[in-house]
Formats: sequence, structure tokens, C-alpha cells
Amino acid sequence: MFSPKTNLQKNPSSKKVNKNTGLLLRDYPADSAAPIIPHVHLNIANKPVYCLQYSGDGKQILCGLGDSSLLLYKSSISGNPTVYTGHDKPVSSVSWSLNRQWWLSASEDQTLRIWTHGRPEPAIIMADSMFSKAIRSAQFYYLDKFLLFASGPSLYLYLYNVDITHDDIKRYQQRSVVKLARCFKTMSATDITGLSAANDFFSYIVLVCGSDRSIQVFDMNKGAVASELHDAHSRAIHCITQNKTKHPEWQYVKQLFPLHISIAYSAKFTWNSSEQRTSRKMELEMASQTPVLTLLMEI
Repeated sequence: MFSPKTNLQKNPSSKKVNKNTGLLLRDYPADSAAPIIPHVHLNIANKPVYCLQYSGDGKQILCGLGDSSLLLYKSSISGNPTVYTGHDKPVSSVSWSLNRQWWLSASEDQTLRIWTHGRPEPAIIMADSMFSKAIRSAQFYYLDKFLLFASGPSLYLYLYNVDITHDDIKRYQQRSVVKLARCFKTMSATDITGLSAANDFFSYIVLVCGSDRSIQVFDMNKGAVASELHDAHSRAIHCITQNKTKHPEWQYVKQLFPLHISIAYSAKFTWNSSEQRTSRKMELEMASQTPVLTLLMEI
């Protein structure tokens, strides 16, 4: 007669293999201070580094250089970078898409290019004939649905579609398309020197800084400037950023959400946009641009 075996011993479960992620951590400890010791100091070219940005997973770094080239590094800065060329003047801005399959570069030559992995030619080229002045800042926006960038006093919002298929005979024929969705103007028609917007989640707030030292808050729902801070710095602002986390449930993130940072040549300010006041000021001693890339592992 068949009788079930009830005294079977389970095989010991195999131990999970802990992957060595090196320098990468999924979450930085909230109770730890931010690192202040440089990890890498690397001379990469004979031209200054104009801009850089980590990919969303922290594994790659894009660098835009003053010699018009674009370098793609691993986050460890080991090995030779992948070099992309095509611009005629210094690269003023770089940005990653959320899926990390595309990235863009904007330049003083009044062009914007979108690149893809494994292809030396850009998938999209927005030519200088479309803009009257150099593109100072550019990024993907609204979960990669739009391209958002500034040229002169104008803030452009473009729809786009990346198509990397091509005919070998017509190799340089661009199949990707772009379409202007909206164009906004700053108050007092001041030239935009920098912008910041969240791409990881739906956000209608866009921060721009102008050559007149002002900071303007655009409400993209209304298509107008909702707020303006006059004389935010004693000199022209060249960089602005805001908290772009997609984990707003964290308590300390809620406290940081309305904050943004602007940087001019001599000082850095932390602002509270909900109250239009300065939260913190840091005096900076900044030398002229040098061809050195220094990385800090920051929060």
C-alpha cells in the first residue's frame, strides 16, 4: 500500500550571493553626513569641463567639454571613456533620459543633439537655424515626454520621437522627428542662463535664472511666470537646481521639497520657493574653469 513520506528533511537553502556593488548604494544613509573628501581627481582634457551629469542608476557619467566633445564614463572613472563629437563649440548642457538609453547635449553652437547607445551619430539634430542664440541649458522633461531647453529669453518645449532605424544608402537621413509644443518668454525679456525641472515625476514647476540676476518660477499649467525673485545674487547666475526625488513620502524629503539652489561666481544660495526667502548662503572661492573633473559621492 502507498504511504506518504512525512519524515523528509529539507535541503539546506542555498546562500544568497551578495553582489559587490562597489561604490554604489541604493539609498544613502539619511543619518550620515554628506561626504566631503574627493574620491577621484582626473585630468581629462586640455579644455575645461562645462557640465556633467550622472545617469539615473549612478553607473555612468556624461561630461561636456570646452573642446566641443562629449565623454561617457563609467562611474568608477576607470578605463577609457566613449567619445562623441559633432558640436562646433563648447558643450553647455547634458542630460540623461529616464531609461538611460538616450542622452542629449546642447552647445554654444546653437544646436541640440540626442544620442543613443552604440551609435556614433546622433539620432536627432536640432540645427542652429531654429534658434537665435546659444542653448544654455537643456533636459528631458515630464517623464521624457518633452525636451525642455532655453535659448536667449525663450523657454522651449518640444515633443519628439526617436527613431534609430536607418537605410544604409541614406545613412545620414534623420528619421526622428521633433515638434514645437510651446514657447515661453521670461519677464523683462532677460536671457536665461540656467533652468531646472523634475523629470522623474509629473511636475509643472520649472525654475529659470536670468542674466539680470533674477530667479523666475514658471507654472507650466498656466504657461506663465508664477513668481520672480529679483537680484537673487550679486552676479549673474549660471546654475540652478532643485530637489528632484521621486520618494516624497520620506519625512526629510518633504522638508526639502520646496528648496532649490542657485550658484553664481562668488556665492551659493539655498532658497525656499514657497516663502521666497534665502535659507542658507555659502561664500565660494572659485578659480577659473580648469580641465579637471573632481567627483564627490554626494547624497
